[in-house]
Formats: sequence, structure tokens, C-alpha cells
Amino acid sequence: MASIHIWKALVSNTPRTVREILPTLINQVVDLLSMPHGDQRETAARTIGELCRKFGEKIIGDMLPILQKGSKSSDPRIREGVCLAVSEIVSNSSEAQREEHEDEIIVVVRRSLVDSSSNVRAAAAIAFDILQDVMGARAIDETIPTLLEALRQPGEGSGTALQALKEVMNVRASTVFPVLIPTLIATPMTAFNARALASLVTVAGNALSKRLTVILTALVRAVENETDMELKADIEGAVSALLGSISDLEGLQTLMLLLAGWVKNDSWTRRVSALNFFKTFCEVSIIDFSLYRPDWVRSLVTLMDDRQAEVVEAAVPAFEAFVKSIEKDDLDSIVVTLRRTIESTGAPGRTVPGFNIKGSVSSMVPVIVAGLTTGNNEQREQAAYAIGDLVERTEEIALKPYVVPFTGPLIRVATQATAFPPGVKVAILKSLGTMLEHIPTHVKPFFPQLSRTFVKSCSDSSSLAVRNAAAKSLGALTKSNQTRIDALVTELIGTAQASEDDAIAASLVLALAYVVRHAITTTSASSKEACISMLESAFRERHDEPYLHGMATLFTSFEPSPELLQGVVRSHILQGTPPSVLSSLIILHAVEDAPKLFYTMNCVPSVLRKIVESIGESVPAISRPAREAKELIRTTPPFCDDDSVLAIFGT
Repeated sequence: MASIHIWKALVSNTPRTVREILPTLINQVVDLLSMPHGDQRETAARTIGELCRKFGEKIIGDMLPILQKGSKSSDPRIREGVCLAVSEIVSNSSEAQREEHEDEIIVVVRRSLVDSSSNVRAAAAIAFDILQDVMGARAIDETIPTLLEALRQPGEGSGTALQALKEVMNVRASTVFPVLIPTLIATPMTAFNARALASLVTVAGNALSKRLTVILTALVRAVENETDMELKADIEGAVSALLGSISDLEGLQTLMLLLAGWVKNDSWTRRVSALNFFKTFCEVSIIDFSLYRPDWVRSLVTLMDDRQAEVVEAAVPAFEAFVKSIEKDDLDSIVVTLRRTIESTGAPGRTVPGFNIKGSVSSMVPVIVAGLTTGNNEQREQAAYAIGDLVERTEEIALKPYVVPFTGPLIRVATQATAFPPGVKVAILKSLGTMLEHIPTHVKPFFPQLSRTFVKSCSDSSSLAVRNAAAKSLGALTKSNQTRIDALVTELIGTAQASEDDAIAASLVLALAYVVRHAITTTSASSKEACISMLESAFRERHDEPYLHGMATLFTSFEPSPELLQGVVRSHILQGTPPSVLSSLIILHAVEDAPKLFYTMNCVPSVLRKIVESIGESVPAISRPAREAKELIRTTPPFCDDDSVLAIFGT
């Protein structure tokens, strides 16, 4: 207030005095505007505003020549202050005041946008933003084409123009970026345009999303058609910058839909490009795309079985980058989708080409192990099945490094099986069995642990499916591990006979049958005799049907040693022997699993007449298996090729 009183006391004609001191005043205002202190800048800005409001349009005409001169100063601070002063003039003047001076204002802003100083360019960008607000499209039409023309020219000017455009994009991307795109993606693409695009997309913000399809389509064509490796590297750099700059959901959805279409394209080149783009996206982006993870699991794993080798080779590193982009705690979220995709890719017995490439299975290991050890029950079950599916579809040499990472967690979870439902236990046991069938050599260090696990699971009281899976896996283990067979046979017989639960005893007998079948040549005579004795006892004891089915399976497991079965056959299987459920089941199992056994023992006619006798029994448990055996004989060689069979059966 004191300064106002002094001014009024000394100055009689304010307008004339202001015009007389205007150059000095403006220079001082420009200097203050470039100061780092907020109070000084605010005072200077308020001064410009007061001049524009109180002294009419003529004052702008007086100020602009001074500012134009200042914009050519060698001092960058003065040039920066000029831009800020222009911003204040445009903000505080009316359309009528500016009308005659818009060309001069645009010249100052345009010159400052390509200034060598980054501070000046930033101030000019602010001025441009304000100009665009008040002048609309004219600000762009009068400024951006000049910058684009400079961008096309070789030399230092193009670099400065690029920096100017970047500053403008920082404040007005939504209106400026669409104008720039046609120039930046013009074909043939140049290295400078690729680098310029890489620089500008980083400040495009949400404006990028609406032009994403156009830009990516141009870039993918340029990548696919370019033969110059240096230029191709620049284009790939632009792709990387663009994918790393996507920051909103609209842009993410556009990208995901575009890439999802490309990975299914008929052109294998486009499928490769899509995979490479997605790999880059996973490496550079920080946006959350967890919603799209299941779709990408399906696409990437499926493409590992693509008919084109180049696609397979691109799918593996893309999957690696994808898994690395997922937080460790979230890996189990994709294990269910991963397993179902593996299951539907290829087929058991035919390897999937991508699974044999280094990096594919290794990327699946952390996902599967996470699902197996930390997932919910469904995730644990599917993770276990995934291991078995991989074993069936991967070459042994490619799978070898991952046997320990898979087998260890399977056994650890299996030993905690009481905490998990039957589905999880069955999946683990079946996968371990698959590993024993396909890669027994690599699982050898785990044989002792596996044997204990399988035997224990054969007595699992929670589920028949668990016990049956354990029995089958124990047989697979015995096939590969012929040591301690007698001890195992003794343990199984003793546990079965001591069990008070007939269902558990039945599963133990089934396990015994599988063990004998795979290791009969290394089983001692005493162990074999113990099995036969147990079989004969079953005819005298009362047992449920599942137990008797197990005994029938044990009978057929002695097919390689038919001489040991002579006593059982003479006493219970031939014509005229007492009818029983077990005798009917033994005949049915023999016809189904060991059809040559009775021919080897030279007792086929008598067995066939025994079937006829059993069919006539009034006890369904005896007659039903006999009828099933009769029907099966009609289509099972060598029975179906034997004329004596028709003679005995009569039809």
C-alpha cells in the first residue's frame, strides 16, 4: 500500500508514465518471472495482469516488441521469463486486445519451443497450452507443422524439435499427439521417426490409448518387413517404449484384444510378432493385467505346439517373461488354467515341441510348485496332475533337470495327505506313478520314500480311489525297483490279514497283486507260497466282493508261473468244484487280464463247463460274473477262435 501512495504522489499521468518506463518495467518483470522464488514470480505475474486489464489493447502492442527482443537474448533466464510473460499476457487479455497481435505472440512461442534450453522449452509449452485454450485449433495449426517440418530435417534442429514436441505433449497430449502420428508412422519408417515415437509416447498419457491400434499396426508391419538390423532395433525400441507407456485400462484392453487376435492369425510371421510384442510388454510394463493372465496361459502354452517352428521358439521366451512378470504370491492363481491347457495340448505319448525347449518347463516349475505347496485344494490337485501331463508330453532329457523340483514337493505334500481331500491325494499318487512309468531312472533317488508313501496310502481309510491309485503306483515302483521285494510282500500280506477293515484289506491285496505281477521273477519261493496260501484261505473265509476282486487279480498276476496255481485251479476253478463268488471272479479276471492262462494249464474245457454251472446258480454274486465271462469269451482271443468254445456254450 505504501508503494501505491508514493506512486500517486509522484506520478500525475499514470498511463503516460507507464509507457515511458515500459521497457525497463517489462525487463524487470521478465527477470522476476524467471526467478525460483514463488513470491517474486507471483508479483511479476500480477503486474502483467494489471497492465493488460487497465491499459487496454495498446499496451500489448507496446509490450510485445520488448518481449520479442527478449526472446532472442543470449541469456536463457531472460528467454524463459519472456515465455512466462507471454503466458500471463494471453491469460489476462481479452480477445479484442489480442486480436491484432496473435501472429506476434505465436512467433514468440514457436521460436521458444525449439530453444536450446530445456527450461525455455518447458515455459514455451506452458504458453502453448494457454494459447491452445484461448485460440483453439489455430495454435496447433500455426505451431505444430513448423515443428514437424523441423523434425523431418536432418541435423541438430530435428533433435530440438523433438524435445519441443515432447514439452508440448506434456501439457497438451490429447490434441497434439493425433496430429503427430501420421508423420511418425509414415512408411518407410526412418530411424529418427522410430526414436522420436519412442520419446513422445512416454508423455502421451491417455491420448496413446485411442491411437494404439493404428500405431502398433504400423510398427508390427515395419518390424516384419525391415531387413536393416539397426533400423529394426530402433523400431523395436519404439515398440518397447510404447508398450511401457500404456497406463490406463482402455489402453490395456485395446492392447490385449489386438495381441489376442494376432496370436491366432493365419500368418505365422504375425503370430511370432505378437509373441515378441507380448514378451516385451511383460518386461517393461508395470500395469496390472492379471485379468488377462488365464487367456495368455492358454495362448502361450498352446502355441508351444504350433505347426511352425519359429512360433514355438517365440512362445517359450514369451512364456518365461510372462511368468517372471507375476508376483511370487500370485503364481498359484494360474496353475489350474496351466494344467488344463497342458492336458489339452498334444497327447500322452507325443511330445510337445515347445516343452523340449530350454526355458519352457523351467518357467512352469515355479507355477506348479506354488500351486502344489501353497494353493487351495483345487490348485494342489491340478498342480499334481500337471506334473504327470508334462511327463507324458516332454522328452526325458528335457525333463531331467526338473525331476527333483517336482518329486520333492509331491512327496512332501503326500506325507501330509491327512490334511487334504482324496482328490489331491489321488492326483499326487497318479503323477508319481506316471513318473515311475516314464522316467524311472531319474526318480531312483526317491524309491525308498516312494515305497513308504505308497504302502501307507494303501491303508488310507478316506477313499477307495486313493488306495487304488497307491496300489497301482506301488506296482509301477516295483517294476523299476526289484530290491526288497520279499520284505514288501510280507508287509502287505501281514497288514492285509491284520486289518479289521475289509475295504482296506482289499486294497492291500490289490497292491500285492501289482507287486507280484511286476516282480514275480525276483520274488522268492516262500513269498510266492505265502501269496498262494492267502489266496486259498480266501475260499474258506467270508469277505466282501472288493476283497475277492483283489484276490482274483492276485490269481492272474501269477500267469508267468502257472504251476503255482495248479492246486487252486483243481480245487476251485474246474468243473464239479463247489460254486463260489471267488471262483467266478477268478475266471472273469483271467479271461480279461490273462486269457492264455487256462490254455497254458490245459484246462479250458473244464473251466468253460464251470462257467455254465456257475451261470445256473441262484446266487447273483456267483452267476453274474460267470455270465460276464461267457460274453467276454465270445470276443476275446484265443477263446473266440476256438471251436470247442461254441460246442460247450451251445451258441
